[in-house]
Parts: sequence; C-alpha cells; structure tokens
Amino acid sequence: MPARRQRMLLAAATAHPENLQRMRWQHESDLTTPLHSALFACLTGLARRGAPVDAITMLWEAQQRGLLHGEFGPADLLEAVSHAGGAPEHWGQRILRRALLRQAEDAAARIEDLTADEATTVHQLATGSRRALAALSSVRARWHQAVGDTSSGARAAAPTTVQTRVPRQPAIRAGPTVRHPARPAR
Repeated sequence: MPARRQRMLLAAATAHPENLQRMRWQHESDLTTPLHSALFACLTGLARRGAPVDAITMLWEAQQRGLLHGEFGPADLLEAVSHAGGAPEHWGQRILRRALLRQAEDAAARIEDLTADEATTVHQLATGSRRALAALSSVRARWHQAVGDTSSGARAAAPTTVQTRVPRQPAIRAGPTVRHPARPAR
C-alpha cells in the first residue's frame, strides 16, 4: 500500500512539477521504498535546477544516477511516472503522515529500550529521549507545514503592538569584590 502511494506521488509530481516548489516539506527520506526515494530525489533535483520535468527527463536523470538496472528498466520507470491521479500535495501529505507515524513508533521504541535497560542512568535516559523526540519533532513540524496548521506546530505570529525600549541597567560585576588596603593606624 505505501509503495502505491509513492508511485502516485511520483506520477502526480511528474505531471504537475510546478507544485514541487510548494512541497519543500516533503523529503525523500519520507518514502519507504529506496527506489521511490531515489526517483523523488531525481524529481526534486530537476525542479531545483529549473530543468523541464517530464517522463523523458526523469528517465534521463534516473539513468545518470544509475537507477536503471535489470529489474527496473526504462519501461518500468515510464510506467511508474505516467499514470497521474490527484494532486502531488495530496499524495505527499499521505506519505508524510505515514512517515510521522513511523517516526513516532521509532521514538517510542528507542525510549522503551532505554527504560528497559537497567544500566541506563537518568541522564542517559533524558538525553536519549530528547534525541528520539527531536527527530519526531522535526517530522511533526514538516507535517504542520504541509497541512498549513499554525496552531501547534508553527511559530506564532509576531505581536502587532510596538514595544517601547526599556533602558537596560548596567550589569553587576561578577567575581570577587575589589579589596581596598586598610588605612594605616595614626
């Protein structure tokens, strides 16, 4: 099922390459099939260079990257990118949602492994959990960008009121106090 969605994304993006510029939230790592991931990299590479994106240039780009071989030839590539159905954003969002769920499962498994190991210290658990959740947060932010949600994943809008500048007090000197020599006795 994911491979079918990925083929639909490739076909739709080939048919509507102008939409690739709006789909910067889609990464080739979101695609689970290595061949589809490499073909999506071909598509985005062509679009970034401003080259025409169609089935023939995709064929040329795939050949230049060494993606064509005995099991996947030119006819297979042309078949994969020629049956477009739907908008690329639609298929990209479905693939990104799947990548988000996969990343959440991976983060949960990593945290579960950390908690199951009795040798893991609290510091290691906190650090490992943060790293696992950082990867999830990255995909989640791209998901919010893809669906246009600004409520929880994107930055809040800048305040509209003009704030007056408050003068800063001089910083208090940190460090040892300055010692003055004692007065000689009279």
